[in-house]
Amino acid sequence: MDEVKKSRMLPELNEPEVRLNDDMSNVIVVDGMPIVSEEKHGKLVDVMKKWFVPYGELVDFYIPLEGDAGKRMTAG
Repeated sequence: MDEVKKSRMLPELNEPEVRLNDDMSNVIVVDGMPIVSEEKHGKLVDVMKKWFVPYGELVDFYIPLEGDAGKRMTAG
């Protein structure tokens, strides 16, 4: 099969490859966070954001929760 027919049959192959940014130079990982209930999660997020905002813009901020529904806690 010639190139013209391939490109017509599979046009998505003509698109440039998408590469994910795997550069971790702008990532902060905090270990040993307080373990709090889901009810206090929002307050913890607010406090932690206040600590980091003076150092630059926060693009994304995530504190994971673990456990069953109703008894979820931060991972610590």
